[in-house]
Amino acid sequence: MELSEYERVPLKMVYDHIDDTDGICVDQGSISVAKPRKLSRKNIFKACVLAIPLSLSVFFMHLTSPPSLSQNFQNADVAVVFTGSDDRVEYGLQLLAEGKVDRLHVSGIFNENSAIEIVRQYGPAHEEALDDRLDDITFDRAATTVENVIATHALMRDWQGNSRSYAVITSCFHMARSHWLLKNLGQGLPQNVSMQALTVPSDTCSTYDTGSKQRWNEFAKILIHRFDVATGGLGVWSSPAQRLANEGLALDDVNKRFDGNTHRFHLEGLVDHLIR
Repeated sequence: MELSEYERVPLKMVYDHIDDTDGICVDQGSISVAKPRKLSRKNIFKACVLAIPLSLSVFFMHLTSPPSLSQNFQNADVAVVFTGSDDRVEYGLQLLAEGKVDRLHVSGIFNENSAIEIVRQYGPAHEEALDDRLDDITFDRAATTVENVIATHALMRDWQGNSRSYAVITSCFHMARSHWLLKNLGQGLPQNVSMQALTVPSDTCSTYDTGSKQRWNEFAKILIHRFDVATGGLGVWSSPAQRLANEGLALDDVNKRFDGNTHRFHLEGLVDHLIR
């Protein structure tokens, strides 16, 4: 019994092309050869329609998923806190009080604050332990994540001779963007500097919902930052913050620029306004 998708051809014709035939069946002087099936344009179109959202989903998850977080953190020369929630600063003060870090830098503090005020406001439980460690607490006046990164790069350059290992503390949802910017904004990480990613102990990332507005907010900002970094060498196309990052200034000079408010990366605020 012959199958409908098979076609009978003369045996001699098949013998002439036997090397090109994959799988033959001889039947009383003739041979049945399977005709190859061709993909129709309709099927190709359907495959593309299915592949596009899948690819976008993978891209979305890749950009917004936090990097590998340090488990059972032991020590580092410096802990850098990106402000945004009180528990981040509190955790940084805890690490300093426990002797797990030699220095603490808090990125994003109001001008009038001092080290003792930071301890009293965010870590009163560690005030006694930190009484003689106030000189080991420094801060800058960053107001955005890009500014956090610019200040941290400046700090790393200033302390490069003495401090080589850093632990960056922020929230889980914020870590992917912070981590990428630290590696790619401006001149990137200085040579011979290692970096660990830390979140506060209570932040297990389990509440970082895949489809949350918070995650879409981060996704939009990451795309903006990647475009900004990619066009950083094109002059007018790069943001003032990107140009500041490329200057490689010391931390004191960076803080002066922050005070002048001449470089603010306003697109972050625009995204916050649009995605709520």
